[in-house]
Amino acid sequence: MNGLAGALRLSVDERDHLYRLAGQGAPATRDPAGFVDAGLLSVLTAVERTMPGFISDDLGTVVAQNLLNTALFGSFTGRPGREANLVWQWFTSPTWRFKLEPEEQHEQTGRAYVADLRAITGQREGETDAADLVAALLRASAEFAALWDDHEVSVLHCSTKRVVDDRVGRLDLDCVVLLSPLSRQRMLLMKPVPGSGAEERLALLDSILR
Repeated sequence: MNGLAGALRLSVDERDHLYRLAGQGAPATRDPAGFVDAGLLSVLTAVERTMPGFISDDLGTVVAQNLLNTALFGSFTGRPGREANLVWQWFTSPTWRFKLEPEEQHEQTGRAYVADLRAITGQREGETDAADLVAALLRASAEFAALWDDHEVSVLHCSTKRVVDDRVGRLDLDCVVLLSPLSRQRMLLMKPVPGSGAEERLALLDSILR
């Protein structure tokens, strides 16, 4: 089928439609190494002084961060191996979780990561990078293995985060996940909860960083 799509010089959308007509799932398009979705990046840049945010691939490997996100959670881009992957960090570096949200939300977030990863591996069936990440997590984390055995499937979502920063204090942040229709990448933005004072504290943090 893919050979036919190539011979007909079909666009990605046309190729996917051809697969659907044949009753088959279209193969996911692989982003080249180092690629950052330009549309998502333009939004990330536009809100860089008011909202912490990052862009990752569908497996959770961070490919871009803005200044506020890096200041609050550390730098992920360019880390070696799986250290740039958020799912890997969540299940292998438990202390990192406490930077992100209250302990009572950890199980919910862990389940969301696993359910999303199961959905993505289904879409990436036969691709070694997805299978290798799951296999490594099964070896590294009993918690991940238990959640994986629940077979939950869901697209990524996240709850309100409560971040405590030594410089500006508590930040209550709502999450927004944006998916690119042109790539496998997604952007997560954290916007201040209205009336919580987070907007003013983020403005103060931005002024400190600059």
